[in-house]
Amino acid sequence: MQTMESSGGTNERIEDLSRQIDDLRGEMRDGFSEMRSAFKDVRSEFKELRSEIAGEFQNVRSEVAAEIKGVRSEIAVERSEVRAEFRAMRETMETRFDTLQRWMLATMGTMLVVLASILASTRL
Repeated sequence: MQTMESSGGTNERIEDLSRQIDDLRGEMRDGFSEMRSAFKDVRSEFKELRSEIAGEFQNVRSEVAAEIKGVRSEIAVERSEVRAEFRAMRETMETRFDTLQRWMLATMGTMLVVLASILASTRL
């Protein structure tokens, strides 16, 4: 009789432990389900952030490209202005050189005439 009672107690104990195991499995399933859901939420937020960052990067890239294009345009305008100034300076210098060269030739011609007349007067 005692064997039956202990067998009955053991069965109750096994059934109790089995219920506890089932309860723990259910809690674990619920916990894993919550973790999976939280992970999916975090993953979704990361995808959104990545998309926002990519869009912002593209905006910055476009702005920088526009700035570079503007700077290149300004440089081209300044280069053109500097070339025009150099051209004008070269023309001025060439004009001055031509004037100086004509003056020197005229002066040398006058000096030759004077020298020739001095030589002519001293030969007499």
